[in-house]
Amino acid sequence: MSDKRYETEFFKCFGMLQDIRQDGKIRHSLTDILFIIVSAFFAKIDEFAEIPLWAKSEINIAWLKQYIYLANGVPSISTFRRILRVVNPKQFEKCFINWTRQMTVFSENGGDIVAIDGKTMCGSRDGDKIAPIVTCIPDIYNEGGSIPNAM
Repeated sequence: MSDKRYETEFFKCFGMLQDIRQDGKIRHSLTDILFIIVSAFFAKIDEFAEIPLWAKSEINIAWLKQYIYLANGVPSISTFRRILRVVNPKQFEKCFINWTRQMTVFSENGGDIVAIDGKTMCGSRDGDKIAPIVTCIPDIYNEGGSIPNAM
């Protein structure tokens, strides 16, 4: 993909995942689908069926299109389900860890901070030190070896 949107760290890290789907049947890129899933997790979407609903809302689709192409619109719930079944959880885990490491800011006086939105969280200081922040991602799809289990 030559689009500048796909030159971010997310797509560099997750672009390494093996896509085992049949070429003639692919309407959505693997990285686009994973970008939507990960974005939904960070938006606190905790029900699997809500991912496509979240992605199809007017404000969210406008935001998503800043980062992914979506030539065929938002994938269906069946497409999300198939992706969660075929992606190797260990491969996904490695990509996710690598991606979050790329966003980690090493502070001189405190812990490591993962800059999800480019800001320091309010109340994350302990005096002059920046306190470490830990974020948990909810398990929204818990069927044998799903991606959220790998996170």
